[in-house]
Amino acid sequence: MIRTAARCLPILLVSLVGCAALSRMAPCPDAGSPPAVAVPAEGVKPTCAETRLSAQELLDHAVSEVQRGDFERGYRSLALIHIQYPESEQDTEAFPLAARVFRKNYLHHRSEPGSVWISNEPRFMFAWLARFFRADQPFPQREVNAMFLGLHYGMLRDFLAYAKENESDRPELSRWKLPAEEDNGIVESITAVLRDDPSL
Repeated sequence: MIRTAARCLPILLVSLVGCAALSRMAPCPDAGSPPAVAVPAEGVKPTCAETRLSAQELLDHAVSEVQRGDFERGYRSLALIHIQYPESEQDTEAFPLAARVFRKNYLHHRSEPGSVWISNEPRFMFAWLARFFRADQPFPQREVNAMFLGLHYGMLRDFLAYAKENESDRPELSRWKLPAEEDNGIVESITAVLRDDPSL
């Protein structure tokens, strides 16, 4: 009996140490809580493990995934930066890549009925793009180009409708007219002009 107890003691100690270590770990944030942006990406809710990743780790994952050609997984990592770290430096850095990856996914899935790339994801990207329109900042040409160049003009028209729809909350969205040059319906260039420009 004593020998059996002596053999069991190390196992019991290991179990207790393991339980103590687990109990000291911070619990995972509730992955089902509302994301930090007005229009969340369809189906992108951070897992427990993803909530533990920093913005830079998510960006590194995204770049690696895109380089491997896994555009949907890359988009997920990029979207999670905006959902979890919307005011971070990485959020700004991630947007042009996210826009290019969105375009690839949109063009790949655009003929699928009910695809989230047609229904939900454009609005998520519009909400992210809207972050760069600020009264004290110049026009976000880099981000606008990344989002719309190479896409059908209808996507830019949808963004302009989004801007009008949200102008009471985000008046800086309506400061600009966005005349675009297109070729066969594909946006080739966008020029920003202030709406109060007397030459308009």
